[in-house]
Amino acid sequence: MHVNSEVNVGGDTFISWAVTNLGPQSINQGFFVDLYFNGVVVQRWKQENGVSRNGAFITSSWAGISTVIKPFYGRHTLKLVVDPTDLIAETDETDNTFEYAFDWLEPAVGLPPSPPVGIFDLLPHVPEGWPDAIIANAIIDSTSNGLLSVNLQTYIRFAFANRGVTDVPEGTRFAVYLYFDDVLVNISYWEGVPAAEASAVATWDGLYEAVHVEPGPHKLRIEIDPLNQVLEINEVNNTYEVEFVWSPPVGAP
Repeated sequence: MHVNSEVNVGGDTFISWAVTNLGPQSINQGFFVDLYFNGVVVQRWKQENGVSRNGAFITSSWAGISTVIKPFYGRHTLKLVVDPTDLIAETDETDNTFEYAFDWLEPAVGLPPSPPVGIFDLLPHVPEGWPDAIIANAIIDSTSNGLLSVNLQTYIRFAFANRGVTDVPEGTRFAVYLYFDDVLVNISYWEGVPAAEASAVATWDGLYEAVHVEPGPHKLRIEIDPLNQVLEINEVNNTYEVEFVWSPPVGAP
């Protein structure tokens, strides 16, 4: 991993990294690579087609770090985690992380933009007709929970709202993280959430592409604005968790 040699708060920051496959055979399926900033995931990449033996997966000069966090000067740590959801069976599972420390220097000229000022409060919300703020069903766009099985598609829906008195403005981008048994499986990005209006709703069907699902009980959890892009009046109500049960494979209907 490499960060351009001198980086200033408010200036451009470019991050490059490379992952290689040193195993005895090619990897023929997709996997993820996560980038952490000071211990929190800030970006996820997917390598769709795997990596050949002695081949590499490379990202060069990624400039998105300042779009997902508010830069502040000082010493920081980046960590790269390869295959964080354990999709690949490896000969060595202990060498999938790498850390890199760098300094963000004080702005050379001027100051970075200030965060939006307002009274915001993002929190999980139960829309009318839903049983909970997180639901899962084998039927798309359902508003209730239903049968879940490891051989049926799972549609996960969640909802949240801004219960502050100020709209989160367009251009203020924040993330919502979705976890499956404490494993991060999806990151969605949002902006422009009106205050005191209907909840924001997401539907996601990529669970089986992100993690192996075994029959039994599993927990789904959402974390709203985990990178604190929105300064809220209440920062402790952004997380919500529900347990669901996936049955063994069932016959086709």
